[in-house]
Amino acid sequence: MDSLTGKKTRKRQVTTEATIGKKSKTFAAESKEIIPSIFKKSIRRKVSTVHILKPEELETLKNIPCDTEAGLLSLRSSFPVGIFEGRLPPVFLYSQLASLVHSRAVIDHQLKKLANENKILTFSLFSSSNYLIVFYNDFVALKRKGFFQRFVTDVLGEDEKTSPLSDTRTKTSGPPDSTPTPVRRSIENSKLISKEALLKKWKFKEDEVRQLVNSGYLGVQEGGDYCVSLPAAGEFIKMYEKGKKAVMNAIKKAKFGEILQKDLEQRPMKKTAPLGVSYHIFDLVGSGEAVKIDTTSGPLLRIKRDLPI
Repeated sequence: MDSLTGKKTRKRQVTTEATIGKKSKTFAAESKEIIPSIFKKSIRRKVSTVHILKPEELETLKNIPCDTEAGLLSLRSSFPVGIFEGRLPPVFLYSQLASLVHSRAVIDHQLKKLANENKILTFSLFSSSNYLIVFYNDFVALKRKGFFQRFVTDVLGEDEKTSPLSDTRTKTSGPPDSTPTPVRRSIENSKLISKEALLKKWKFKEDEVRQLVNSGYLGVQEGGDYCVSLPAAGEFIKMYEKGKKAVMNAIKKAKFGEILQKDLEQRPMKKTAPLGVSYHIFDLVGSGEAVKIDTTSGPLLRIKRDLPI
């Protein structure tokens, strides 16, 4: 009896295992059919992304300002033009751009390009490494009479290729060129003009050239050349130095010698800093005289402390 019972038990086990094996094979077969249909790989189609720009789109791209020009436009929007009563256009400093565009190499390259395109005029400050920048259109828009206006439109507005100053004073090879170069540029992109070009090319008289110098349109350089200067620049520099000193003192006298930028900008300082507090903040940060530190409450300003020697 025991042997018969054991045989029946083994048969049942074999039957059960065979049934399970069939079911697993059936499930595997079904899953092979189901899974690919659900997770079927999509066929990637190559789509052409080339877009030919229309002429009006190309013109729009050309008119997009570079980083340096965008920085100048931003400074221009907040410049208090009314305080000069039409004697000066909006004036900017090279150091201000250094706080907006974080690469001096990019600034120098783009300023040179803007100057060659006659979009800006630059004026060097002999007492500092900093220099002034104005938009040419703003400078032309000031009211002038007679030969002063002719000087601005004909001489400063002439669109021609200019060469660096070092390339125009001396030549390393070839015969000497007797034709004077009418306009050259200094390292700061300021325009340099020869007296001979003023007299012969643009037909100015000796007395008119003298009046251009006395009125601040031209500055005398070594060798008899003239550099283009900004009339009434002395008034601007006086106002600028006064405001810069006031803003620096406000930062120094604050608690711990530091102050949040938003708190400083909210202070009533129109009399002591008529150009605006923000104008001087950009200058101080760009020139390295002040340090801007990002905090959770906003930018914190601190006058840079001199390191011990």
